[in-house]
Amino acid sequence: MFFKMKKYALIYTFLTILTFSACYNKPVNSTLNSFTQITDGSFELQASDNLNSSYITRPDTAKANFRIVEDAKEAYHGRKFLDLTAQAGDWWGISQKIKLKPNKKYTTTFYIKGDSVEMHCGAFNSGKFLGWNNAMIPEEKWQKVSYDFYTDSTNANTTIYIAVNHSSQNVKIQIDKLEVVQELPQNN
Repeated sequence: MFFKMKKYALIYTFLTILTFSACYNKPVNSTLNSFTQITDGSFELQASDNLNSSYITRPDTAKANFRIVEDAKEAYHGRKFLDLTAQAGDWWGISQKIKLKPNKKYTTTFYIKGDSVEMHCGAFNSGKFLGWNNAMIPEEKWQKVSYDFYTDSTNANTTIYIAVNHSSQNVKIQIDKLEVVQELPQNN
């Protein structure tokens, strides 16, 4: 009897872990694949103050301007977020190259706040823009930004990027919860 109870306790524990994982990775809506294609889009796996090599910075010589901040009260999701101090007169931002399935629709979402500045984000491969969005960043509250894009049939290696620019002053922005999810057909 004891071994039978122990066996059921192990099964219960395993199912609880699976249920927690499924709840944590819920899709944005019912038509999206629940797993993001971005590596560490909430920056939780990053060491404090260092943005790891899964992200490319622009300009690449200014890595000190890209900091990981650990502050659960300030983060949109989790405990960490990316803090960027961009200098005036040039485009500053992050990008990540990801492998996606050809001929599919994807949605990119992320949350951003900081100094009021022009922001451009998008997806491209082989020099071809697949989708993008332009917005003004709100100063105090996290704003959700999203855009849809389709991969083409020839190359699914896609670069996702977020960039900001102010012509006359340095700006500070924060980014959190970057995701790229594939849209799945709806079952009717």
